[in-house]
Amino acid sequence: MSYMATFRNLSFAALLLAASHATPAAADSQDRFGTREPYVCDDFTDPPDAEDAASLVQCNQEVIETRSIRLLTNVVVHVGSPQPYNSRTHSSLNDADAVTSVYPIRGSFRRYNCDVVQVNAALNWDNHGKNCSYVDKTAASGFCWKTTFGTWSCYMDDNANNDNVMEQPPPEE
Repeated sequence: MSYMATFRNLSFAALLLAASHATPAAADSQDRFGTREPYVCDDFTDPPDAEDAASLVQCNQEVIETRSIRLLTNVVVHVGSPQPYNSRTHSSLNDADAVTSVYPIRGSFRRYNCDVVQVNAALNWDNHGKNCSYVDKTAASGFCWKTTFGTWSCYMDDNANNDNVMEQPPPEE
């Protein structure tokens, strides 16, 4: 076996070893943002009740971006009576099953946006524990709908309340 072939085999083995010891995603958000991971949605195949709708609103809106994470807390949802799907009213609902009723929802939540934790002693900069901002969305509204994949999705927002409270600690829950 040549030197080059041995080097390639060792490199491949090192990649496998590195992949098998990858840091779990949960530790990544804790290290990068000082907070928990975004929630992942379960597949709901029945129309959601208020508790299920709150879970779907939360997990559908929580996301990790390149230099920030968005998390929701204190999600409260009230589910209205079903209404027929309307292509004009419900056109923004991704992958909506047009033959299944849509449920209007309303409620409230707190949306956190957290930046990467950064410490730079030379610049006297340390945003640890104050790397987040939040806004209380107290008059949110939206919909729950069945997707063409047979699962339910929910989304609500409040476009009127956008007053961010800056330099806050990450959410505890």
